Amino acid sequence: MQKNNKRLRIAGIKQLLVASIMLSVQITVFFFSAGRIIDARPWIFFCASFLHYSVSTAVQYKFNPELLVQRLKRKREGSKLWDEILMRVSNLVDLIRL
Repeated sequence: MQKNNKRLRIAGIKQLLVASIMLSVQITVFFFSAGRIIDARPWIFFCASFLHYSVSTAVQYKFNPELLVQRLKRKREGSKLWDEILMRVSNLVDLIRL
């Protein structure tokens, strides 16, 4: 039981870390392309996004931590090859859209 709780806790921390890294990349690209970091509106947006990621991860950790673990897996059991390929392409498109 203790080992399972530790695994779930690590998954929650990993999810927050992944969300923070992705948001940091978005912030960097946004402000680099804008050429200035003085505007308040983008900072409000990015702070609200971080709050959203944090709260949604906390809620998911409380109500369905196993789903959190499954979403962090790279290779999911029982998934078809075409589904894995579509997921990778979708993730790449999301990165390019930044």
